Amino acid sequence: MIQEVGQNHPTVRNANRSGSRTEARLRATLQTLKRAATQYRRLTGRPLGVTNEVAHYVAAETLGLTLVPDPYAGYDALRGSERIQIAARAYPNGSLIACPRLDAQFDIVMLVVLDDKTLNAR
Repeated sequence: MIQEVGQNHPTVRNANRSGSRTEARLRATLQTLKRAATQYRRLTGRPLGVTNEVAHYVAAETLGLTLVPDPYAGYDALRGSERIQIAARAYPNGSLIACPRLDAQFDIVMLVVLDDKTLNAR
């Protein structure tokens, strides 16, 4: 289940507000996005630029993280009060790992590695 936290962070809103149908639609949309991104890479040799969004979803779903709506907050998710910055790479093509934003306030940096052909988590 993915949760989204409000701008001021005291109010947690569940992204699954309307039940399992919303969650199922979100999963279906991400599957479509992953297929489109992998097909785009096969056709052009270039990434479509959705690796981070897929990785954020995978991390939130797998680890029960709360995603933050502001991508410029310096962190991408919360686990309790821990602020987590999520870095993502598609492997093997994504050979460089980005340095965390050192000017941001975060507690943990998490690396999510995705298969470059399927965008599935490795």
